[in-house]
Amino acid sequence: MGAEQEVRAHWDALHAEPGFAPRYPAEAVVRWLFRNLPRSRAREFHLLDAGCGGGRHALLFAREGYRTDACDASTRGLELLRNAAKAEGHKIRLRTAQIDVLPYEDASFDGVLVWGVIYYLPLERYAAAVSELLRVLKPRGRALVLVKSISDARKSHSEALSHNSFRVVRAPAGMPWENEIGLELTLLGHAEIERLFGQFGEIQVENSRVTMADGRYADDDWHIYLCK
Repeated sequence: MGAEQEVRAHWDALHAEPGFAPRYPAEAVVRWLFRNLPRSRAREFHLLDAGCGGGRHALLFAREGYRTDACDASTRGLELLRNAAKAEGHKIRLRTAQIDVLPYEDASFDGVLVWGVIYYLPLERYAAAVSELLRVLKPRGRALVLVKSISDARKSHSEALSHNSFRVVRAPAGMPWENEIGLELTLLGHAEIERLFGQFGEIQVENSRVTMADGRYADDDWHIYLCK
């Protein structure tokens, strides 16, 4: 089994565990959605949840009336989303895909969400995923991307493969990245974010830092707000 197939099998196995997939949308995603793509005009907007996992954000889009597509490499995650959408009576078009090779036409979407998936790619594929994101957005289309920062606590519990690449080797008890042991992560600083996403017309970068275990560990993310 190749590395890509091993990663896909890893996520399929996790999605098969009851209760693994988060049920509720992230607050930052809800704010981004309603500020940039008003729900009073939801039917006008076509959205993509790229790397949708079990589909908590794709379901949010569909519930609010947006035309919604979703893709993921995990067939098990897509199955969970398909079942949930059917149960609620929503139409969400699903595709099996890697985020750096999106199976959509140029300028297809008014908004694209990439939440917590792109940082599992090596840096060369990371750049390809950013280019794909730009390609599938319509002119003046909006995107929100979450990535991990170089200050994330995972770095201290990983084997360094290069300046930005790390393989998670351990997780203290109770830490949220226990299911990432064995995976390779790309962690970036602010300047690298600006360089990778600089091809967009507008970029705004915000840091989100959540501490755990009385401040000993930090989930450290970049929220990247983009406009083509």
